[in-house]
Amino acid sequence: MNRITFLFVWLLGVTISHAQIAPCELIPKPLHCIEKPGVFEIHPAIKIYAPPKFADVALLLSEQLNLGNNALTQSHSAQIVFQVTSDMQNPEAYRLTIEPTRVVISASDKRGALHAVFTLVQLQLLQPDLTKLPCAEIADAPRFAYRGMHLDVSRNFFPVSFIKLYIDLMALYKYNTFHWHLTDGPGWRLEIMKYPELTSKAAFRTHKTWKEWWNSGRKYSNEGDPMAYGGYYTQNDAREIVIH
Repeated sequence: MNRITFLFVWLLGVTISHAQIAPCELIPKPLHCIEKPGVFEIHPAIKIYAPPKFADVALLLSEQLNLGNNALTQSHSAQIVFQVTSDMQNPEAYRLTIEPTRVVISASDKRGALHAVFTLVQLQLLQPDLTKLPCAEIADAPRFAYRGMHLDVSRNFFPVSFIKLYIDLMALYKYNTFHWHLTDGPGWRLEIMKYPELTSKAAFRTHKTWKEWWNSGRKYSNEGDPMAYGGYYTQNDAREIVIH
């Protein structure tokens, strides 16, 4: 079970039954969705074709479906095919056709192709059998250009691994902006080489909860103090999260 699968089940409390989940029961609900008979079966021999514009997105899909890099091919006869289209004005729009023998993803921009991939991933995670996707025709585009989530790590510090999971879940639900609240009175969380005391001192405080700290003199601790609460992200941590 990969980390997106685990968090999807844990966070939403999805109950897996023996009945297949309808392909239109997605979050957010697609603008257009038509259920079709049959299922597309995911198996190790599946091949994925993508033009160069969508090569990175195709690689991500192969990873999410546990197919590996060898699933990518230059053959247009692959079972999963990415297509570049010019008839979509919204760069985040996509069309997704799931048939028993083929899946076709059409988009004009990488952002749309990425949304289509996470529609497939979410649809897979909803199924009692992760190897079977219900057939459907889906066309979607976001209603709002800005769809953001906020994470205040100044008041409550989270490790890099959690932030990656947080971003993965955002992608699953097609959020497109991550607001990372790195600095505030309760803690400075980003390493600045020129000013090392910002992290060696101001990244650690005397109380675990920021409200207790706020009402108890608002004192900072030194890095390494046994009762200090906090932490910070190195510049390498920040690069890793941005690349993620």
